[in-house]
Amino acid sequence: MENSTSSKETDHLPSQSVNQVSQNEQGQLGNTSNNFVDNSSEALEAKKLQESADSSKETVALQQLQDNATTHDTSQMSQQQDLASSEKQETPPSSLQDFVNDNPEHASEKISDAAIQATSEYQQWKATFNNSELENSYTEEDILSACRLAIKEMRGNKVRKDVSDRGDFYLKKAASNAKLMDSKEKHSLTNEEKKYGQVSKTTDKLIDAQCALFKKEIKKAASKEELSEIIKKHGLAIWDHAKAKVQASTEKEQDTDNWNDQAVYKARLKMRISLKKSSNPLLKTIKKEALDKYIETLEEASRGMTSAEFDEKSEKKILLTGFDPFQGAETNPSGIVALNFDNKMVGNAEIQTAVFPVRYEDFDKGLVEKFFGTKMDDIDAIITVSQTHLSKNIDIDRFSANVRGGGDDNNEVSQTGKIVEDGDDFYESSLPYKEILDGEPEKKDQRYFYNQTWATDKDNSNEEKYPGDKDSKGTPWNSDKQVNSLEKVKESGTPTEGSGGSYLSNEIHYRVSKMRTASDMTKDMPQGHLHIKDATNKKAFMADMEKLIARVVKTLGKSKKPIGN
Repeated sequence: MENSTSSKETDHLPSQSVNQVSQNEQGQLGNTSNNFVDNSSEALEAKKLQESADSSKETVALQQLQDNATTHDTSQMSQQQDLASSEKQETPPSSLQDFVNDNPEHASEKISDAAIQATSEYQQWKATFNNSELENSYTEEDILSACRLAIKEMRGNKVRKDVSDRGDFYLKKAASNAKLMDSKEKHSLTNEEKKYGQVSKTTDKLIDAQCALFKKEIKKAASKEELSEIIKKHGLAIWDHAKAKVQASTEKEQDTDNWNDQAVYKARLKMRISLKKSSNPLLKTIKKEALDKYIETLEEASRGMTSAEFDEKSEKKILLTGFDPFQGAETNPSGIVALNFDNKMVGNAEIQTAVFPVRYEDFDKGLVEKFFGTKMDDIDAIITVSQTHLSKNIDIDRFSANVRGGGDDNNEVSQTGKIVEDGDDFYESSLPYKEILDGEPEKKDQRYFYNQTWATDKDNSNEEKYPGDKDSKGTPWNSDKQVNSLEKVKESGTPTEGSGGSYLSNEIHYRVSKMRTASDMTKDMPQGHLHIKDATNKKAFMADMEKLIARVVKTLGKSKKPIGN
């Protein structure tokens, strides 16, 4: 019929709503009265089409979308109302003026960062520079410092009370102060550098030439990467040169001029000073922390730490370390030992070495743990060495103690108290002392001595003992019967000295022992500390040291089981 709408035509009305379709159909059928009921076949067909459309999937989905939209709009409106209400109730930020009174807690240095950040001036100043060309000129610390400067000046009645519009003035002043402080700290010389590094020449002309070249090249470095490479190259160069001279000089009994580690020590300090005073913008403008990283790179390269890598083919591997000259001394025999044995073979064992600074600061920063920690699982023994003025022998220290006795280091710094808070009072060396001594107690001219002394606040057993000395019971001091056990020592009180005293020699022994015993894989590794004295006959002395190392090497089994102890 003319006014009917087929189902086919209904399927082609996607843009019309169901209600619109229904109204159109009713209009076409001439339904003008609410009371009129049309029972014609066309009306019934239209009604059937309407019911089918209302229950279709498309209609249901459309209704769901409409409901979701209504719910979302309601939620958004509610959140906006809550936010507006919250903003109305929020207490406005305080001003810097709120801290300007006689309350001591309102002194600028005592006010918390959070309190300052809540002030209107802080927010205004931060917004000002964040939306200007000054964005990269000021840091968060600068803004806080600027606010503190304003409070300090207002408390002193030096400026008007309202400083809200003086942000630029205080920001510039704070940034200038920060730059000045950082520059002073960055470029200031340590006591060690002042006393031993400000020399025009060392005892070695080639090392002096290396220092001059270093200064020239860092000045021209065009990038951070180039600067790092220059530092590594020259640091390693002075280490290799010093090592070559010592190893060549060992073959000549009385070549005392070259059997010397003072030149490499002073050269390292000269290079540190060159880094601090360089006119290269890369060094002048960086933060102190960045400069310290460059100095750290120099230190590790010039001490043999970065080059202490073992050949994978070596059957056995031993790490050996010494120390810098102490407080201006001409040499430190332990440093010479490290230079002499670096990259050498003793029996079937490869020796790699390094030299440590005589500075508490480096120990506190974890230098010992950093160096040994990366290698401990892959090596077979560790021997640390330092200098003594007491014994004429090569002493094997039995006990290390968790204590600093207060002796000045090369920076003229003194430290007392515990080395660490999470360590035992004492640790015991695991070097194979019986094999090292090898009948020494019966010799009148014995070379090696087993030092078992220690001291606590309740038991001062740290008497100076030497080969041939005996205790009150007639027991030789280098006998394993002298001290019953590590447990006895631990129970004797709070440590005041280990077998090697209470200075950095005791400390390196203690720190390495703590690391070794913390792992089941390394706890039985031969490890310990030697105290040695400078010798007139260099060649004979190095022969004795090599003999000791060889005796350790002979005891190294594949299982790394405890030997001697």
